[in-house]
Amino acid sequence: MKSVRTSVEGERFLHKDLWRVVERQLDHALGTPRGAFYDDLVAMVFALHALEAYLNFVGERVAPENMEGRT
Repeated sequence: MKSVRTSVEGERFLHKDLWRVVERQLDHALGTPRGAFYDDLVAMVFALHALEAYLNFVGERVAPENMEGRT
């Protein structure tokens, strides 16, 4: 079995990745009305995750001394 190694240089913005999930689920819900409730539900949950990740991102930038020791 071969293994794959991935390396990322620079900075990743988790809140942007999470927001892409929201957009994708909403697009899917619009394209497939039957069962769209579940796509909408996933979009809502991920929207909250994206908001939390964004607030953590901003908090780290604005007041990094207050973010020490938090995970």
